[in-house]
Amino acid sequence: MKKITMVSLDTSTTRSGYAVFVNAKLVKSGVIDHSREKNALIRIENMILAIYDLLESEKAAIVVTELTAVPRNAKAQRMLSQLLGAVWGWTLSNSAEYVEYRPN
Repeated sequence: MKKITMVSLDTSTTRSGYAVFVNAKLVKSGVIDHSREKNALIRIENMILAIYDLLESEKAAIVVTELTAVPRNAKAQRMLSQLLGAVWGWTLSNSAEYVEYRPN
């Protein structure tokens, strides 16, 4: 049987949750935490790089993200959009499938 890895992301600019599934079975989950970094630009760059590391190490074939809900803060919305755009870009450059879901 071919091994297919899916990584599900609950992205945030401070703490992003993830779950890794191999052939539809949960094998790992956790949180990428960059909440201690007070500089927003450095924090979002570090979060993107950490997510890239995760996707690379897991050899993700499918990446699932949650669409951003409209927050009260335009700056936070912009940063979340940049984060999701970076994830989408990773999937394009690595021939992975990108799936977005609306939050419930």
